[in-house]
Amino acid sequence: RLYVWDDMFNPFHNAASRGTPSDGYFLANGSMQGAWEGLEAGKVTVLNWGPCDEASEPDCRYRSGLQFFAGRGLQQMVGGFYDYALCEGCPKNATAAAEREFRFVHDISGIEGYSYTTWASNNEDGQPHYEQMCDYARTLRRLHEEEKAAGKVFV
Repeated sequence: RLYVWDDMFNPFHNAASRGTPSDGYFLANGSMQGAWEGLEAGKVTVLNWGPCDEASEPDCRYRSGLQFFAGRGLQQMVGGFYDYALCEGCPKNATAAAEREFRFVHDISGIEGYSYTTWASNNEDGQPHYEQMCDYARTLRRLHEEEKAAGKVFV
């Protein structure tokens, strides 16, 4: 199985680029539109990064991308951030992140799992707080067990 980050294949992310200097993704020579056509269900899992809330962030198209890939029959993993908060004053910890990300994807088919993902620290001290990953995992496990006990099916 091949695992790929979503952004270069996601028509709601970098793959929306027409390949011009004004719209574009500066590391690509030309358009990435249609790049998703090369992703074969059953052979590729898409890792989606950058969870955000479309209800409160107008530029956010995170769920749109998840729904797009699910509609193409692709398995997906959520690349979540424990050190990201949706708003000023919103909780910024692993438990809050896991609950938020679980809520974002609860009705999307083909979610294989979650992966703690960060490109840099969003913490005040500028350092990653790796101990938060355990809280992130425990919270996701608890939420999954609650859904399972309620008779909800996964993947």
